[in-house]
Amino acid sequence: MTKEERREFLRQLTVCRRVLLMVHELHLLGYQCLRICPSLPSSGLGWRCAITPVTNMLRSNGAMIADWSKLAAHYGSASGDRYFDWPDAPGKGPKVLAQMFLGRFPEIADEGYGPDWEYAWMLAVTAPNALPYAFSDYHPSDEYIQTLTYDGTVRVPLPPPGEAESEVGLE
Repeated sequence: MTKEERREFLRQLTVCRRVLLMVHELHLLGYQCLRICPSLPSSGLGWRCAITPVTNMLRSNGAMIADWSKLAAHYGSASGDRYFDWPDAPGKGPKVLAQMFLGRFPEIADEGYGPDWEYAWMLAVTAPNALPYAFSDYHPSDEYIQTLTYDGTVRVPLPPPGEAESEVGLE
């Protein structure tokens, strides 16, 4: 990777990691039952992250969402720093984004309020420069979470089980 490619990768990584930092802030405010379901699109270009309560995460894999349409906020790196397509998000830090999330997704926040210390550690494991992904078209795993970094990869153990029985449509 050239110096310019590395710089651009780090810039994009920083924009995406702000979503994880926002979730960390939500955890600090008592919303530890909010989880991320990060993924890579089939092209392998970009990063996606759904934020949903533990009640919408699979028991069989605590990093996988059960119902994509239920109580889930979706971010895609194509949106850049217009997180969740909010026009007023650019330039905002994680604490402000967390307050915006609480105000704009009250049902998700309400369902995600409560302690889950066992899960909250995962965001710290990926700091400061890794983006986790629970799945992609070319890397499904029920054993660990892969990460993207500019200097290699890190495998993160799966989080504790969610509370949903199975994926919608697969019951």
